[in-house]
Amino acid sequence: MKKIIFSSFILSLPTSLFTIIKLLYIETLIDNKAYNLIISLGTLLIPFALFLFFIRQYKLQSPKNDFSFGNAFKYGIKISVGWAIFVAIIMSLFVGLNKRKIGEISSKSKAIAIEKIVDNNGSASAGQKKRIEQMLAYQNNPWFLSGINFVLILFWGTVYSLIAGAIFKSKVTG
Repeated sequence: MKKIIFSSFILSLPTSLFTIIKLLYIETLIDNKAYNLIISLGTLLIPFALFLFFIRQYKLQSPKNDFSFGNAFKYGIKISVGWAIFVAIIMSLFVGLNKRKIGEISSKSKAIAIEKIVDNNGSASAGQKKRIEQMLAYQNNPWFLSGINFVLILFWGTVYSLIAGAIFKSKVTG
């Protein structure tokens, strides 16, 4: 159990860090697609590499010689749930402690989004502006951000668990 908690916590650090960076520097990242791509790939690939490392360590320390797909998948799902919980806690704390900064980010995001949809005559429709405001209102809600991160991490954790199970299953000879 300690290994699962430790693995989950270590996985949550780069995920949370990259998500916070994306929140804080959203206006720079919208204009610079290269930085956005680097941060987005880092958010996916660094935890994936760590995830595979932790599953491999679990396999090497397994007392049985038969490490099945099911064992790898079960261990991966346990890590994923812990990972999602830790990221949800970190993001809730970050958003909760930085309400004013998140409000500023939200208003900047709204201005950028409205600027992107302005039509040729220089105005955006009232419906489009209202929709953007509704979408960005969720950005100030720590529960919403934590929930979105939780669901995304559970999804990617399940995918990573399937991949790890396929990679690390023991070959049955006989």
